[in-house]
Amino acid sequence: AVTPAIPPERLEQFRAALTNELLHLQPESGVVRRQLEELATGRFTFLNQTIDLSRAGGAAGGEGPDWNQRHGSHLWSFHLHYFPFVPGAAWYVARQGREDRAEHFRPVQRLIEDWILNARPGQSDGWEAYPVSVRVVNWIYGYALLARDYPDQRFIDRWRGSIEQQLDFLAGHLELHLLGNHLFRNIRALIIGGLFFDRYGWIELGTGLFRREIDEQILPDGGHFERSPMYHAQTLGDIIECTALLRRFGHPLPATIDEKISKMADFLAALSYSDGRLALFNDSANTPETRPGPIIAAARRLT
Repeated sequence: AVTPAIPPERLEQFRAALTNELLHLQPESGVVRRQLEELATGRFTFLNQTIDLSRAGGAAGGEGPDWNQRHGSHLWSFHLHYFPFVPGAAWYVARQGREDRAEHFRPVQRLIEDWILNARPGQSDGWEAYPVSVRVVNWIYGYALLARDYPDQRFIDRWRGSIEQQLDFLAGHLELHLLGNHLFRNIRALIIGGLFFDRYGWIELGTGLFRREIDEQILPDGGHFERSPMYHAQTLGDIIECTALLRRFGHPLPATIDEKISKMADFLAALSYSDGRLALFNDSANTPETRPGPIIAAARRLT
């Protein structure tokens, strides 16, 4: 079955949210340029480790690495399958002229198409529920920023179809055995994917779990129950994204959501140093997506 096109007004709501509420997701242009230059040569840097995968191609004629082989550690391979560079590349490319868009995004497009063609469920680390959850949101944001004026419509259609397929898979493989921040990433993907495709079942499942898990995971002091600064920042970011988009599309939210976000922002500020770094304890690291300053600013803007 062909995945229906996303109506322009729905794409506009996503672009508006990314521009106005979700400012913590906007990358630095210099960082994006370096990433694009690196990707064009087949090198990937995650967890402070750069691996050259230019000669680690998968299927014959493939454009990217062997998606069904583990590169580096399990966690490094997860990061590869997250496609974390997609939203930043889309931001960067969307600011270029229409004629230049495909040219600038080409290294990323080739990797997306190669993943769709060659990553195999049951073989690829990328088909575990957690990387699916992270990747589909990265791809949705990139798609929303680019689809309106992107010149390669065949790629856009193929990309959209894969996102829907992955969300269908995720809906049947939620990490209910792990719970915590893993389940919250699943919830985020269901809500954002449901709003993107206007799939009521995903929205209903995601928002039901969202209500349950914010009561379970966010403690009265505003802290995340795993007591990890990194996961606290990540979960607050997830809650901000879900709240901003649900609100834009007119879906009901828990009555206490603004209070919870505000308390979480206060708690995150207490876990942060003045130079913008997180305090490091309980399985934490300073990562691009958990920078406390931008997340706190987004929380204040939303509430």
